[in-house]
Amino acid sequence: MRLPFLLLLLWAVACAAPSTNEADPSLAESASAPSFGSLTFNADIAPIVFSHCVPCHRPGEIAPFPLLSYADVRRRTEQIEIVTQSGYMPPWLPEPGYGEFEDARGLSATERAMIREWVRQGAPRGDEELPALPELSSGWQLGEPDLVVSLPQAYAVGAEIVDDIFRNFVLALDLTSLDGNDGRYVKAVEFRPHNRRLVHHASIKTDTTGRARLLDELDPELGYSGMVGAVAPGGHFLGWTPGRVAKELGEGMAWKLERGMDLVMEVHVLPTGKAESLQASVGLFLTDEPPTRFPASIHLGSTTLDIPAGSKTYGFVDEFTVPVDVDAVAIYPHCHYLGKEVKAFATLPDGRLEWLLWIRDWDFNWQDEYQYVRPVFLPAGTVVRLEIAYDNSAENVRNPSHPPKRVAWGPQSSDEMGDLWLKVIPRRQADLARLKKTILEKDLRLARVGYESAIERDPRDFEAQSLLGNLLVLQRDMRGAIPHLRAALEIDPDAWQVHLSLANATLQLGELDRSTHHFREVVRLRPSYTDAYTSLAVALSQAGRRQEARSIYQQALEIDPNNASAHSNLATLLTEMGEFEDAYDHYQRALEVDPDSAETHKNLANALAMQGRVQESIASLERVVELDPDDAEAHHYLGLGLASLGRFAAGSSRLQRAIELQPHNVAVLFDLGFVAAERGRHPEAVDYFRAALGRQASLDPEVHYSFALSLLEIGQPEEATLHLETALRIDPGHAGARRRLERVRGRPAP
Repeated sequence: MRLPFLLLLLWAVACAAPSTNEADPSLAESASAPSFGSLTFNADIAPIVFSHCVPCHRPGEIAPFPLLSYADVRRRTEQIEIVTQSGYMPPWLPEPGYGEFEDARGLSATERAMIREWVRQGAPRGDEELPALPELSSGWQLGEPDLVVSLPQAYAVGAEIVDDIFRNFVLALDLTSLDGNDGRYVKAVEFRPHNRRLVHHASIKTDTTGRARLLDELDPELGYSGMVGAVAPGGHFLGWTPGRVAKELGEGMAWKLERGMDLVMEVHVLPTGKAESLQASVGLFLTDEPPTRFPASIHLGSTTLDIPAGSKTYGFVDEFTVPVDVDAVAIYPHCHYLGKEVKAFATLPDGRLEWLLWIRDWDFNWQDEYQYVRPVFLPAGTVVRLEIAYDNSAENVRNPSHPPKRVAWGPQSSDEMGDLWLKVIPRRQADLARLKKTILEKDLRLARVGYESAIERDPRDFEAQSLLGNLLVLQRDMRGAIPHLRAALEIDPDAWQVHLSLANATLQLGELDRSTHHFREVVRLRPSYTDAYTSLAVALSQAGRRQEARSIYQQALEIDPNNASAHSNLATLLTEMGEFEDAYDHYQRALEVDPDSAETHKNLANALAMQGRVQESIASLERVVELDPDDAEAHHYLGLGLASLGRFAAGSSRLQRAIELQPHNVAVLFDLGFVAAERGRHPEAVDYFRAALGRQASLDPEVHYSFALSLLEIGQPEEATLHLETALRIDPGHAGARRRLERVRGRPAP
């Protein structure tokens, strides 16, 4: 989307570095404006230009021309006067007094008046000694990064491209060069586009699932389209906009580099009308200090925008009730060209109003994240409110459509959006999970309403139908998802990702024939996508078609012999078929490819236990809990394995950890009772059995028999008798229960 000429003219003039001077809310001349004598560039104007303009107006930076000398400035005095007096430059959108932010850019009233007067005096150079240019880095703003990743090749933007491009580029992180990389944390991220005129803004996200890499591989061009496949690490806004100053995340707020993690650059590209190439790098600045503060991003916005042509009064309101005590540390608003005014404020539980942000005159080209000078405390019950107003009239000089046209919500800059993210840190770390759950619930509602609104406008909106279907799958509403996914396939029968979603949805419902049909369609449409083969094999295995499943796994391995998932799943299938030696070969191959797969180690442990190889099974389970200390199932099985070897204390410790992770797991409670009884700790055993049976009745005669024995040991024969009788009702042939009951009663049991 080409910018209107006036915006190009304004954008082409000085962008500014941070200033300690807060922008004056009034830009108009007044009777109290200061008066000056003779002004010169060398003595009076150069210090302003060098401080506020040179950081961007120099070779290699975003500005299209330098302002390093008198000659540079003199030839553009009229433009400089216009943009400084209007407040357009230096670019700073927030109104003073409605949130206090770090690195506020802006000229003071005196500096603006000096520029105006100097121009009116004829812009003289002067004979004074010119001050030295500031010492600014010609490369990375934060110094040399510890790790730099770049696009593997330039991304070509053709001259014929006129619409904005939203592209995701996946960058593999090679951590082998870092010493002790298991404990490395990222304290700052800096993005450097090599051709800055192409980039409107960029976001830096991460992916540990491999999904982004898969989407990249399946797209014939470099990267992939869409806003999926990656997440913001650690709850941070990581990105770049023109004029944004790179800085560290804040004390105690680093995020961890994980094995297998990819960086994903989400780049908004503005075509220029000529053939260009995009290249970019990301620098990571590391620390060994783990995080002590964990932020989350509260999102407010609208996904149902539908702005009539010519409207100057359209707007929306959104609210979020903060469930826990938090400190707000940063805020990031977002609109497109029709955005006019953005207000964000909080109503505290006592009724007081706390302003978070007010942008009186929104400008798409200078959006930014704003960090508060001091955290803003928002107690639980605070209502955060967002109000955004739009101007879709011909009077809006930023309106890209002439004449104005109806504009709805959408990601293209010719569409419109309205969002705000408020980065907060809970006062109590224990509240983070509750806060994130509340945020996620709201985000899902917002997304669902948006998709439903788009479908109401156009039932044949493929993207809305497919995304709503995927959202409902995420919410475990498979029956609600299927009609939307089928509607998407009616529009595009060869949409492999929709077939994949339908396959998974029907698999969850146990509709195995339909599931295998859609998995086969994915294989047909994407024959190199080996994960589709493994999913198809899983469905066939659940349908009892094990030989077919085995054949499909083998096909996947013919395509990709290093597919760890296919090796692991085939090994599990072979274990179920009793072919243990072949199973061990595939488990070994899977672990050679992915030695840190906790799931593969756990399945191997199960296979070993089935063959009575308890010591080896325990070793595999110990590796599982090393990789995932919160895997309750692994702790459970490890506890049973240790107890079976007579290592009751160690086994009991593992079972205790399992019940800490899953307090209502009845099976673990029963097993804790068995182990306590074996150790002769009968009061403990009674407590565990009683707790377990209080949650769930058991039809296992051994549970009632063991419970009865412990009850007898602590002198409670009446209750023991009841459980011995229950054991015999479940299994009349239980000899131990019969003998013990006869002994308690002193007569033969019936």
